[in-house]
Amino acid sequence: MPAQGLMFDTTGGMLSPFTDEDRVKRFYHSFLNGYETQNHIEDKWLRKIGTFLVYRRMLLFTCMQDWLNTEPELKQGFISNILNPMEFHL
Repeated sequence: MPAQGLMFDTTGGMLSPFTDEDRVKRFYHSFLNGYETQNHIEDKWLRKIGTFLVYRRMLLFTCMQDWLNTEPELKQGFISNILNPMEFHL
């Protein structure tokens, strides 16, 4: 959820392409370093973060239909990002 907020407000990635992929990567590295102090995440799951971001984008698109129908340009940006996701690697 924090990464999703970062993507919406600061770096693009939800409604438009990433404008600052390095900032998202720095966030993930900091977040995961803190998370790892309490819980271990296997590398196979870390490699799926890009897939997770695509899933979140599709889920939000589905849940936000009423609002997106009032904002056709934003809706088109969402669709474009879903159909042409940027590759994301940590």
